[in-house]
Amino acid sequence: MGPIILPRISDQKPLVSVVSITYNHEPYIRDCLEGFLMQKTTFPMEIIVHDDASTDHTADILREYYEKRPDLFHVIIERENQYSQHKSIAAPLYEMAQGKYIAICEGDDYWTDPLKLQKQFDFMEANGEYSCCFHNAFLLNAGTGTKTEYYKKQLKKNWTLNDVIKGGGGLMPTASMLFRAEYMKDFGEFRAGCPVGDYSLAIHLANKGLTHYDQDIMSVYRISVPGSWSTRNSDSQKAQRMTRQMLEWLEKIEKTIDAKEAIDYIKGFYLTRQYDRDQEYKKLLNDELAMNFVRKSNLLARLKYFIKTRCPILIKTYRKLK
Repeated sequence: MGPIILPRISDQKPLVSVVSITYNHEPYIRDCLEGFLMQKTTFPMEIIVHDDASTDHTADILREYYEKRPDLFHVIIERENQYSQHKSIAAPLYEMAQGKYIAICEGDDYWTDPLKLQKQFDFMEANGEYSCCFHNAFLLNAGTGTKTEYYKKQLKKNWTLNDVIKGGGGLMPTASMLFRAEYMKDFGEFRAGCPVGDYSLAIHLANKGLTHYDQDIMSVYRISVPGSWSTRNSDSQKAQRMTRQMLEWLEKIEKTIDAKEAIDYIKGFYLTRQYDRDQEYKKLLNDELAMNFVRKSNLLARLKYFIKTRCPILIKTYRKLK
């Protein structure tokens, strides 16, 4: 059974497409949508919202906003959950976007600066060598209400492909990103197999051009949200499976992008994290795939560090590799 589609009704082609994915975000979705509507821009925009068959009243709220602004909103309401069927959600939405640029914000996050899109649009228009830009944000714990700054220290303004890869999956708050839509045509193929969508997106874009960082806080990133991607993948078994998938995906993209040193570095991070998470170091010795990654990535130096700082069992691993 196909989704319910509420199409945007406008003859004006947007320059920026806002893409939002939501699932059971009833307590948060109004903040997200109001953050879109508060934007003050000199250019036309569209808002594409995808609801993945929420079981609460998220879809009703989306219908409400669509009825108010059909000239802005394009709403897709799934009848069957796509995530549980392992179907890609984001990539088709990026292909659907009509704008020159795409900005993203998931349904439990929201924007706080009415000039966010205008600032990022102006920067990208003036700097054609950049494929993506992102900014600082607040980190809000949905359970405790505690709010902290995402980046407490000043980051450098310009990021290369190697920088982005080494920065890891949490480098860019997703609600802070704006990027060139032209680079998304082959993203689905590039992302295939990666369990972390925002990280694969960041690497894909960084492979197309430079990435710019703005210290201004212009959005809020919620954590500890019930049913979110991170909470659904927080148990040990799922986390280890995700780590394995990430290692396999890094092995795949290593053949297509020129960033071997950075990929080796991040492989080491995921590999050592996998066996550090549950203190199951002995599994490393008997895990042929993991040992293969270590050999191929020349991670002996990194393993030596963990030998000294984490667990004596890794001494056996180091000796075996020597």
